[in-house]
Formats: sequence, C-alpha cells, structure tokens
Amino acid sequence: MSFIFLHARGHTYHGDGSYWTKKFMAWIHAIQLDQPSDEHVLRGELADIAYTEARIQDLEQQIQTASASPRFQEQIQILQGVRGIGLITAMQLVCEIGDFRRFESPTALMAYLGLIPSQSSSGNIIRTGAITKGSPNNKVPILVLLGACGSLNLTVSRELTFRFFSLVR
Repeated sequence: MSFIFLHARGHTYHGDGSYWTKKFMAWIHAIQLDQPSDEHVLRGELADIAYTEARIQDLEQQIQTASASPRFQEQIQILQGVRGIGLITAMQLVCEIGDFRRFESPTALMAYLGLIPSQSSSGNIIRTGAITKGSPNNKVPILVLLGACGSLNLTVSRELTFRFFSLVR
C-alpha cells in the first residue's frame, strides 16, 4: 500500500502512529476517494492485503498441523523451549537441518550452519570476531539471527538444557 498515494489525495493517518493495527485498517477501509479510478486502486490494494493475510493464515495452519505429526513433534517442542523460537522458526529449523542427533555437540551443529566466529591469530594472541555466516547452503537466514542470540549468554533452565541436549545426542 502506497501511503504517498493516499497522502497525495488528502488522506493522512493521524492515529497512534502504529500502522497495520485494527484501528489503522478500520481507518483505511473507511476512506472514500473522489475519483472512481483512485477508488478502484485503493479497493484493489485492500483486496490484495486481505488475500495475503488469508494466505498467511492458511500456511500457518498447515504448519501447525504438520508440526503435530510424530515426525516433527518432539523436536518442535524442544526447540520452542529456546527463548525466541516459536512454531514457525522451529519448523523451519527442523525441516532445514533434519535429524539433530547427527551432530555430536552444539559446536558441530553451529559449524555445519556456518555460524562460527571469525578468528585472527598471531603468535599467542587470538582475536575472535563476528559470525562468518559461511553456511554452504545459506538457505535459512534466521539461523544467523539465532546464532547471534546464542552469543548473548542468556540463562537457561536445567530442564531446558536437558531437553535440548537430549535432542542433540
């Protein structure tokens, strides 16, 4: 949706500053434009938004259904125990990585994903830098974000640690 299109026709949203909220969508649906062609464009854009929202809901429902299957259920539950990982991200990881047990350690998994820190060494001095992002397939950009989150030293409960390592081993 081009807000310039609406602004040029004298319509500017003065709500709480948040776009794409229910209040904003009610405002934009209430707009009546003078020119029939402008009205046609606006209604077409709103129909595209409605279609996209319905498609997203459908896909999320399909992911929800698939995640309940025995093939994915245990791994999804364990991954969702990690702070910041919801159903969509967990399913994406499980589908991309497959069987986590093939990795002997979390370090091996991170190396496979290419989420290892860069290193510069000279004599006894070792300096580590940012994540290299050197994954050979680099299909899942979310993994880079998860790798960065993993470096934050967040506290993890004993139960979560046990559940996570039971998946990896």
